[in-house]
Amino acid sequence: FYNIFMVSLLVTSQLNEARYLWKRIPSHFKPTEPSNASQQYLRVLWDIGVGLWERDLAKAYNLLLTTSWSEILERHVRNLRLTILRDTIRRLSTVHNKVSLTMLETAIGHSQQVIATGKC
Repeated sequence: FYNIFMVSLLVTSQLNEARYLWKRIPSHFKPTEPSNASQQYLRVLWDIGVGLWERDLAKAYNLLLTTSWSEILERHVRNLRLTILRDTIRRLSTVHNKVSLTMLETAIGHSQQVIATGKC
């Protein structure tokens, strides 16, 4: 339940609500050393939220790509990746006339080859 709730808040860019959710989650669901996959996913989702909160998009995006997600979470995580990419392009385009692959590479921390192939 908490995993889906957290990723839903992140997809809709409700970072403040995600912070408060994290504070309300009972401590036995969020140990520092997760003992099961559900706890591991919750911890990683929280770390992604922290990355987004701190505008460390490379950290958040890297966690999204390097974590092996459950079948249930995969679709939601894919939506989160697309949301982050779309929002990053939108932010960059408000400042610049053209958004180059180099700019996007710097913003999300992935190579131009990965971005150009759409595997991000």
